Amino acid sequence: MLGWITVKGYWPYLWRDWITSVDHKRIGVMYCGLAMLMLIRGFSDAIMMRSQQSIATGGAGGYLHPSITTRSSGAHGTIMIFFVAMTFMVGLMNFVVPLQLGIRDVASVPTLNSVSLWLTASACC
Repeated sequence: MLGWITVKGYWPYLWRDWITSVDHKRIGVMYCGLAMLMLIRGFSDAIMMRSQQSIATGGAGGYLHPSITTRSSGAHGTIMIFFVAMTFMVGLMNFVVPLQLGIRDVASVPTLNSVSLWLTASACC
């Protein structure tokens, strides 16, 4: 994906119009995109836990160490609540609420809205 963006020359467009944007609609879309990315990450943890449970039946040890299973269970819960459900709701609120209120931008602090998105994205790493 990064190679395709580089070959097509989309980096200036992405930087100017999306990454440094303070438009509430674009920030809402990026929040929802981040939530979908983290949904895939949380779903992979769920698949790993369920496959461990299905393999470790009848006294078999499974393919994961028990501490890894415990950590992935905790990570799955944290990711799905904080980085999927809450991030998706914040994205929807960023997109819809200013449109419902009929205001041009988020109430006088659009830069703080953008900083909030990128702090959330950095917390996902």
